[in-house]
Amino acid sequence: MSLKKWFSARKKWVKWGRRKPLVYLVNDTSGYHSGCESVMRSLYSELSHCKVIAVSMVHELTYDREALKAADWLVVNGEGTIHSNATKAKFLLQLLAHAQGMGKKTALINTIFQKMDCHLPAVLSNLDIFTVRESLSYEEVKKYCHVAQPRICLDSAADRSVMQPGTPEPGISGVVYGSTHEHAKTRGVISER
Repeated sequence: MSLKKWFSARKKWVKWGRRKPLVYLVNDTSGYHSGCESVMRSLYSELSHCKVIAVSMVHELTYDREALKAADWLVVNGEGTIHSNATKAKFLLQLLAHAQGMGKKTALINTIFQKMDCHLPAVLSNLDIFTVRESLSYEEVKKYCHVAQPRICLDSAADRSVMQPGTPEPGISGVVYGSTHEHAKTRGVISER
């Protein structure tokens, strides 16, 4: 079930006199670059039916214990983070494991998952919501943890607040640019012929 679908279904809670789910959002990447800004606008829009009670930013390797204790959900934005056994990747997976041990609902969303060999497959299989950004990450997860069932979802940068209907115009140069991320391996130019 997608994050939006799950939380949208919970809108009824408010009508029934129940409170909104309390969410602790970890790995807010806004401020990193414009793509990350768009991703975070999209994620906050998806969480609008919840009450976000705390946020941890992208470079933080600590968490708010009181916020986690109070939260119903720990939602981790995995954007560009869960790869190469990086310290931040391990921290996020351990935080998810800790939240699961506390009986919290957990979500790892909008993530890549590449070149990981840390041994926490139970974390992935116990996620309530698990989405990866592309098929390479999906295949890596399946190698790492056969039980986990991530869904492949588009990059959350497909932000509805900036996507307006328009009229297509003929190409000016006939050139399409690849990724503009300075560390991307797929940088390059594709010529339209």
